[in-house]
Amino acid sequence: MVHALAEPEGTIPHTKIAFSDEDIRIAPVRPPQEVLDDLRTRLLAAYPGLGRTSKWVILNPNSSELMPLRRWPYDRYTEVARRLVEDESVAVIITGVKSEHAEAQRLCDATGSDRLFNLAGFTRMADLAPLYALSSVMVTNDSGPAHFAAPTGLRTIVLFGPETPALYGAINPNAEFITARLSCSPCVSALNHRQSSCNDAVCMKEISVDRVLERVRHHLTLAG
Repeated sequence: MVHALAEPEGTIPHTKIAFSDEDIRIAPVRPPQEVLDDLRTRLLAAYPGLGRTSKWVILNPNSSELMPLRRWPYDRYTEVARRLVEDESVAVIITGVKSEHAEAQRLCDATGSDRLFNLAGFTRMADLAPLYALSSVMVTNDSGPAHFAAPTGLRTIVLFGPETPALYGAINPNAEFITARLSCSPCVSALNHRQSSCNDAVCMKEISVDRVLERVRHHLTLAG
């Protein structure tokens, strides 16, 4: 976009240049220690069980109502959560906005574990960077949190289907993108105004729980 400002008037489309991912890397951000300590204190006061674990895994099962096709099936997130808490050192945190609290609570209740914590509506936008800095891994649909986490370097697994990580992947060296690579994907882009006639997101259903779990556990090992 900066380059486009200096292009000759009438250039259509803009940005007729080649650039690599390395050219658009963003500077890392580490919240001040007092900010991290403040959020940790608030979290432990509201969710004391978090203090009994050493690894926090964030699950973000939402993708906003703008494009529900991007959602990995909710029962897959439930199964990932259920199997992650088999490790007693792991806590699973569900994030989202206040309107998603009830749905997130159903996910927590379905696991039957006291190491799942529903933060939907608890965190403010300003809390996200410190929350990501305090956590070990995040699994998310292709949505805002993948990008919000990028400056913190959080190990992030992003699930893609209707869109492509080649264009919309988070600018984060610790992000990993999982896609089924169906021949119909991507069916959504800026060129079709992010509209799709698809009525069955098989591209998301083809991503297996085992595949996601294997990558989460791999990143938990790397995170230490």
